[in-house]
Amino acid sequence: MNKRDNILVTVLATVVTGAVLLVGRQPGAATGFPLDDAWIHMVYGRSLAIEGLLAYNPGVPATGCTAPLWTLVVGAMHALLGRFSIEYVVGGVMVCGALCHLAMVGYAADFAARVSDSRAAGLVAGALLALSAPLAVGGLCGMEVPLCGLLLVLAVRALWRERWGRAGILLALAGAARPEAAIPGLLCAVLAVRGRPTMRQTILLAGPPLLLAGLIVGYDLHATGRLLPATFYFKQESSFADLPGRLLTAVTAMLNRVPPLWGYAGWLALVGCFLRPVSSRRLLPLAGGLGFLLANLYVARPLDPDAFYHLRYVLPAVPLLTIALAVGAARLGEALPGRVARLPLLVLLTMALLGAAFTIAPTSSRYHNDVRNIQEVQVAMGLWLDANTPADTQVAATDAGAVRYFGQRPVVDLMGLNTPEFYWERDTYVAAHPVDALAIMPAWVQPLDPSALHIHATMRTRDYTVTSYPAMARQVIAGVPAVDEAVRVEFRGLRRFHLDVRPWRPIGTH
Repeated sequence: MNKRDNILVTVLATVVTGAVLLVGRQPGAATGFPLDDAWIHMVYGRSLAIEGLLAYNPGVPATGCTAPLWTLVVGAMHALLGRFSIEYVVGGVMVCGALCHLAMVGYAADFAARVSDSRAAGLVAGALLALSAPLAVGGLCGMEVPLCGLLLVLAVRALWRERWGRAGILLALAGAARPEAAIPGLLCAVLAVRGRPTMRQTILLAGPPLLLAGLIVGYDLHATGRLLPATFYFKQESSFADLPGRLLTAVTAMLNRVPPLWGYAGWLALVGCFLRPVSSRRLLPLAGGLGFLLANLYVARPLDPDAFYHLRYVLPAVPLLTIALAVGAARLGEALPGRVARLPLLVLLTMALLGAAFTIAPTSSRYHNDVRNIQEVQVAMGLWLDANTPADTQVAATDAGAVRYFGQRPVVDLMGLNTPEFYWERDTYVAAHPVDALAIMPAWVQPLDPSALHIHATMRTRDYTVTSYPAMARQVIAGVPAVDEAVRVEFRGLRRFHLDVRPWRPIGTH
């Protein structure tokens, strides 16, 4: 694939990304992220820039971010742009994500051309990815989606080229971007070696991932005394028995909305990857994409397949799967007579063009609506707490990203992801961390005694689309009525727990 082709697909990706960013944006809309999880990365990134520590609450090491490499990127944006305003930092993070997306498109196109030995296949693969509005949203959402997708493409490409040292480093970095990347990395390494590896190959391929994994495990043990990040213990729902059903959901209800996988017919191109002679090297992109998809679905159940919240977990598999589609289509074309040899590639490209035509505008509108929903609820709660509570207020929250970032108050994460001791050492932790205010979602948690709490502020958003559950559009800031000392409040909902809640203190009190 020549430089002109690469420029072409990169420009196309830039145009589609710009369209997603601009088409659905309302005048005067705030710049932000469509997920509260992105604000959790911002919390850890700010901590890295200020304290040099992966911390959720000041000075306390935490393991609530499962993408430490992306958190480094977010931390760098805070270090470079934090002296200006939050909008500059948000913009910098979005630019980094978009650049990762554009680089992924270019490298994926080049890789497809190399594997298939077809310039046309490279162009089609690049165009398929460039035309994918959901992938463009992945580049703008403030999460690790585009970085992980890029590193997976680069790692598998290095394996295909038998650049073992480079591949080992890239596999390590991909695992630091998303832990599930370790599974497709191992699978592709086995296929690329094609037999018993030499000692040199083993060291070059396994050394960097094992070294980085050891550093991460060491940090986890230091921070929480557990081998894995806290998010694994609270969010994973591992199941081999459910994996076929989860895969069916991913293919029919999630990836089916993502050009180039828009429409079921596109998957038929994979047949070409298995035309004789079958080459393990040619199967590397397919093995990497399916490996990531299955690893993620094994760990996490797609509870809400219509929401971008769950779609973003499987998006890093799309670039490698797309390369496999283009390679398969090129191989199918080789089996056809001259005039129709490129028909499979043209069918794929036509489907992607139709998918883009039907999805860019609604995807952009959904993206901006999600951003507005987060701004009107989670961000608004954080700003309210910052403006209306003393600086030493202790907060308990269900959505723990923007509340912590904008509220700038210590937070007990009621989901346990960032303060796992709340569940692992509940009585001790609760006694040591009484709270003054609660920022909670009534759809998730309710006090056993409704009269135990007084609501001080209610945040609502209209046309809620972040998830498919409208009740999540309302959250409240609450405290206990006037009392002389902390009272224990019992809660039910997603989990049963209790908190010691101190009397509400208006701003200006200590």
